[in-house]
Amino acid sequence: MNSLFRKILAIGVTLIGVLTPALMQASAAPGTAAVVYGVSLKYVESTGPYSETYDLTITSPANLASGTYSIAVGVTATSMPTDVSEATALSYVSLSASTLTYTEGSQSQTVTVTVTYPADATIGAYAYTIATTGWPTTNSLGYTITDAGSAINMDVTSANTTILSAPAMVISAPTNGASYTYTIGGSALSIPFSFTATTASTDPVITSVSADLGGTDVSSSITSTGIGTASVTGTGTLTISAAGTYVFTATATNSVGNGSSTATIVVTAVAPPPEVTISSPTNNTSYTYYSGGTAVSVPISVAATSYSAGISSLAATVNGTDVSLTTSGIGTTSATGSATLSLTTAGTYVVVVTATDDVGTTTATSTFTVTVQDPAPTVTISYPTISTVITRTAGTCATSVTFNFTGSVTTGSISTATATFNGVTVPVTTSGIGTAAITGTGTVKIASGGTFTIAVTLTSAAGYQGVATVTFTVNETVPTPPVRQILWLPPCSLGKMFHGGSTVPVRFMITDGCGHYVRDQGVIIAIYEVCNGGKLSQPRLYNYNQYCGGSWDNFGIGGYHYKLDYGTGSGAHTYRVDVYNFWPTCSTNVNLLDSKTFTTAASYGVHWNGCGYDDDDSGKNGCKSDSDWNGMSGYESQEGHGCGWWW
Repeated sequence: MNSLFRKILAIGVTLIGVLTPALMQASAAPGTAAVVYGVSLKYVESTGPYSETYDLTITSPANLASGTYSIAVGVTATSMPTDVSEATALSYVSLSASTLTYTEGSQSQTVTVTVTYPADATIGAYAYTIATTGWPTTNSLGYTITDAGSAINMDVTSANTTILSAPAMVISAPTNGASYTYTIGGSALSIPFSFTATTASTDPVITSVSADLGGTDVSSSITSTGIGTASVTGTGTLTISAAGTYVFTATATNSVGNGSSTATIVVTAVAPPPEVTISSPTNNTSYTYYSGGTAVSVPISVAATSYSAGISSLAATVNGTDVSLTTSGIGTTSATGSATLSLTTAGTYVVVVTATDDVGTTTATSTFTVTVQDPAPTVTISYPTISTVITRTAGTCATSVTFNFTGSVTTGSISTATATFNGVTVPVTTSGIGTAAITGTGTVKIASGGTFTIAVTLTSAAGYQGVATVTFTVNETVPTPPVRQILWLPPCSLGKMFHGGSTVPVRFMITDGCGHYVRDQGVIIAIYEVCNGGKLSQPRLYNYNQYCGGSWDNFGIGGYHYKLDYGTGSGAHTYRVDVYNFWPTCSTNVNLLDSKTFTTAASYGVHWNGCGYDDDDSGKNGCKSDSDWNGMSGYESQEGHGCGWWW
């Protein structure tokens, strides 16, 4: 076997050797139980003289019946150069112990292996097997016990051969055979681990480290330093929340192969005393008993959980007096209990609940208070009710809604009555204040649709309050405006140009779309100056005798003729006339009926020099460079005059 082939074989077998004992047991042939070695193949390549020691962990087969076993361990030379005797070959490998003692399955023992040969050792390939004898034929499950041994491949080389080795791994925590205790239902165990991997200065550097716990990869929990050097340390935490025997394996890798070490830990689970909770009454709850009324009911609701054989008893007391609980689940791991107290006496009460199982007893407490007071007044709002739906016309004056209520008290008298509408206090008129029964009424105004809430509060002479609320709905309907058409009259209808500074007669009639003339005193006329880019100045507004509260200039209506004489500014200008009306009448809604544009030209040698020029300073509306008016929507409306609106 040449040196290169032996290196390749060593790397492959070393990879197999990093498997945990649990994994190797799992991979054994069905019906067998294997002895597991921490190092399945050791490769040595060096010139003489050479000496090396390493620890070899030997783990007993899984499920080995309990007892005391004295197991022999020895070395066999399986191959050597033809001119080397077996006795000479065996002199190069020795063990620190020839007998190991085991008492149970999956138990690990360690022997120290020493490989040493002199400077004049014959060059060539040597092979050894370290194996044990003395095991029972089968384990406790009846599986045949097998032992494949741990191999050593040794190449004694000439002086010019480079020696390469896999990393050596040492686990410093947890220690092999360590025991831990996990409390069932508690937090998972956090077991710290640490290890160190090293290589000789002539060996390839360590490129990675990994860890395994009972067959589960836990490499992500490693915090390592020194990767890419000859010495790497790793630390981390193992999280365990179940009883069992766990094998922790740490492995380091370089370009030659893997080096690993294992530590076996035992986790024992213990059950805590039972848990008990009081869901009702919650701690510091307060209850009120009203004099002369039905006793206040205080529900008791408890639960207990056992992590052992089951809840054997569940009991409760209130201020030291036993309470008869209705229980379920006694004898199981989850039990509940309930009861209801009927109390009429003021005071502080302490509920104590006790749960017991085979592990122990646990108690829980909750405190509550009972106060006694005179009954609060009762209040009833008879109108509107929750099902009341009020319909109003959008844009009309606010709708008045009258609410009615009654109230009474069984002890004493009612001293005050107040009401709110959507949280805002509103006045009420009452009858019976100072007596045990009253009636009352109030009125609110609603100018929009939506949901609204009225709340009435009655206060007794003793200071106790009763409250009633009702939420009702207001729907709005928007009437369809009638057809209105503008018939423009001369001279505006002719499209002629007027002299700047002249008075332009604005004349029109309104029809209903069927040829009938309409006289609508709610019409508004707005006249704008049209500026550069089509922007509009602020308008001058006109209405008929301040109809619907508008406080502007007036226009006239003669029969069905609408008349306005508009004085233009001197010079060249463009004006736009908009005609609006209210719908519904005197509401906040305005509708544009039609628009008409007319222009003026400069006269008497005066030339227009841009929109807004007013050569006689007549004070007409005029344009500004930054003005732009968007019609009637540019005005704010305010409530308070006529039907409620003006601009």
